[in-house]
Amino acid sequence: MDNPLRIEFFGDEIESIRQFDIETQRSLKKLESVEIITTLFQQIFETTDISGYINSEDLLIVDNPEFIRNAYPEISLPSVKKVIWLNSVFGNAIEIKTEPLKSNFASIRNFVKEFLDYFNQGFKIYFTADGELLLNRLREIILNAIEVEYEGKNDGAEINYTPEQIIESCLWLDRPLSEGFVFPTTGIALFVEHQIFGRERLRVPQHTKGKGLTLRELKELNIGDYVVHVDKGIAKFDGLERVKFGDNYQDCVRLIFADNDILYLNLNYLFKLQKFRAEEGVVPQLSKLGTNEWERKKQRIKEKLKKDAKELIKLYAERKIRKGFAYPPDTVWQKEFEASFVFEDTIDQAKATEEVKRDMESETPMDRLICGDVGFGKTEVAIRAAFKAVQSGKQVAVLVPTTILASQHEVTFKERLKNYPVIIESLSRFKSSKETEEILKKLAEGRIDIIIGTHRLLSKDVQFKDLGLLIIDEEHRFGVAAKEKLRQLKVNVDTITMTATPIPRTLNFSLLGVRDMSLMETP
Repeated sequence: MDNPLRIEFFGDEIESIRQFDIETQRSLKKLESVEIITTLFQQIFETTDISGYINSEDLLIVDNPEFIRNAYPEISLPSVKKVIWLNSVFGNAIEIKTEPLKSNFASIRNFVKEFLDYFNQGFKIYFTADGELLLNRLREIILNAIEVEYEGKNDGAEINYTPEQIIESCLWLDRPLSEGFVFPTTGIALFVEHQIFGRERLRVPQHTKGKGLTLRELKELNIGDYVVHVDKGIAKFDGLERVKFGDNYQDCVRLIFADNDILYLNLNYLFKLQKFRAEEGVVPQLSKLGTNEWERKKQRIKEKLKKDAKELIKLYAERKIRKGFAYPPDTVWQKEFEASFVFEDTIDQAKATEEVKRDMESETPMDRLICGDVGFGKTEVAIRAAFKAVQSGKQVAVLVPTTILASQHEVTFKERLKNYPVIIESLSRFKSSKETEEILKKLAEGRIDIIIGTHRLLSKDVQFKDLGLLIIDEEHRFGVAAKEKLRQLKVNVDTITMTATPIPRTLNFSLLGVRDMSLMETP
């Protein structure tokens, strides 16, 4: 079995058996049964009790010792130096009865009605969220929703508390829980942020990002894949091997360098190893051990980066002179829209969102690159930026290199914004001449908020009433002529460029004019 098992008990009964990911701790698959084969007792035919496996120096934790002595009188508790006794409270069982929440909260308005129902009954209300940022956002959304609910009360009903007093009476906890519940006997109701918005909670793996290979990435490597050792250079991955050092064995990564030189890297130093990334088909030259070749190469790259940085600073200074449109801070709609995302934001996704919105609220035209692999959430960040622009009356253009990608983005944008009055259209060869003519007319008149298309968007007959945001997907895949038109289009327009091209190759494409960069390294 490739993954470990998590077995959950209720008393002495097994409730569930699940395979789980050792890195993320998330359940992968539920099993009905499992057969465990052990060689522990091979060639051993005598039996013994648990005391035979515990040494005097071990820590022993005994849960309800009186019950154990009565139920299993044949078991003798071992004599150890350190024992923790977990006794029942006054010898009585404690039963806590909770109830699930009444609804799944199809909208924030429905939730507020249920919340106010519990509040008016005198319940003590608790709110929890996975992080202070989500907790503060939830507080603002609920406060605004209560104000809207109170404004709609035209029946002369008496209102005893202001929305602010209701919010202050609740307890707000920065503690992640799986789901909320109601405790009727004590008058407690607990609501969980991700459950309110119908979102699955994401468990973020607690590993250091950007510090080499993870265990998952190591597992995905194939024999012959190229890797980079930060101190030694480029090598080929040749699998894992147990190597004897003195009297002990250690698990190591076997690396092959130039001239078939071999280096064994202990798994404790996995942070020094990175997967080699380049354009498809590129075959790198293996580094030679025992020379300064790799250090010289790194020094040349540093010098080139310094030169490129000077050029970028010059370009950035010129752009600073120009003035763009400064968008207002987030509205309640913006906060509700972001909170309604079906998945919980990764750390990188939340950071990229804040960076983009901060750029948009500045007078300096935004020109930001969002770099991350497929499935890391770049499109969601772009959709949030587009929604922010539309709320200020600006139009948004989404430029993609292929017709298929244009269709995919159209479906994604429409599905994500279906609950809001945003008009979305696309321009590609899939559209007839009549449909294209009608779309261009509406676009020029400002009756289309978001337009998605291929290089067709760069044609002379495409006119915008008030273009505020340009989103470019994979800019490096456009031709020279298209890029020249892009430069003319991007003069005073906020621009987001998305790419799945990872570092370091992205640094070369950043010379096209990108000054700010957001890296998304978490799936």
